Amino acid sequence: MGMKFKTTSSEFFLPAAQVEAALAAIKAEQELVTRFPKVLECQTLGEVFGFMGWFAYANGRGDIVELGVSKPTYLRQDSEMLHALAQFARNGSYFKCRLEDGTRWKWVIRDGNLMVRYPKDSKVGVIRISKAPQARSFEQKQV
Repeated sequence: MGMKFKTTSSEFFLPAAQVEAALAAIKAEQELVTRFPKVLECQTLGEVFGFMGWFAYANGRGDIVELGVSKPTYLRQDSEMLHALAQFARNGSYFKCRLEDGTRWKWVIRDGNLMVRYPKDSKVGVIRISKAPQARSFEQKQV
């Protein structure tokens, strides 16, 4: 499954009007539901987050205003979930994360895409994760 990670800070916003669409997008994420079929049984986005080991807080209007890992969890399953959410979340939403080996990175949502930004002292830079029907492509850019 890979290494576990945790979020160290985040700024996230998902409008209440997009919550149902985000839930449907997560349930349509084939790789995720193949490994975790229980996701299909979840009736709310909150149930999905709880099952996946994440927490979410909503404001009085039902907008999700904070999202993070509630317990160390595996990287692959969460990147699939976040990828599905990216198209609905506010531009600039982000999660700062740390792997159990100390590696740091930041997931950033830009124009509906999930971007992975590594620290400036890393040689990796920025990886843009985009999704075409049935396939993912990875484009790496140095910052």
